[in-house]
Amino acid sequence: MFQVSPIAVVAGSLARFAAGGIIFSLLFGERLHAAMTQEKGAGAGTEKCKQAECCSKRNLVIELLTCVLQAYVTGVLLNITKTEDSNEAAFLGLVLFGGWIVPYVVSGHIWDNRPFLLAKLKFLKGFLDTVGLAVLMFTIGTYQ
Repeated sequence: MFQVSPIAVVAGSLARFAAGGIIFSLLFGERLHAAMTQEKGAGAGTEKCKQAECCSKRNLVIELLTCVLQAYVTGVLLNITKTEDSNEAAFLGLVLFGGWIVPYVVSGHIWDNRPFLLAKLKFLKGFLDTVGLAVLMFTIGTYQ
């Protein structure tokens, strides 16, 4: 029951990791950085960038580990719920999105007073991390 195909976990982890890199760097990186710098002020944003550069390798490793964890847990949930088709996988992902991502992003936007662009990107990334990941892993096959 708690065994998940290693191939599905690896594929899901790499897809989730790549989606984050594409969304937060390639597609919207400059706009996001400009919004965060404008919000915090030029000095604070520059200092944050210097700190981020020195820890970027460590951060990437931690992010990759969280991708593995999320892929594994998604595989377990697909197996426990005995998902039989991609519609059921998408529905499971949608439940995860609505139950965890939406409240997390809305709460963060309200309390942290971050730019709305960040909230939109987190919704996009969260949708891919839940619905997209569940469908991808179902398609690959989560049973060992």
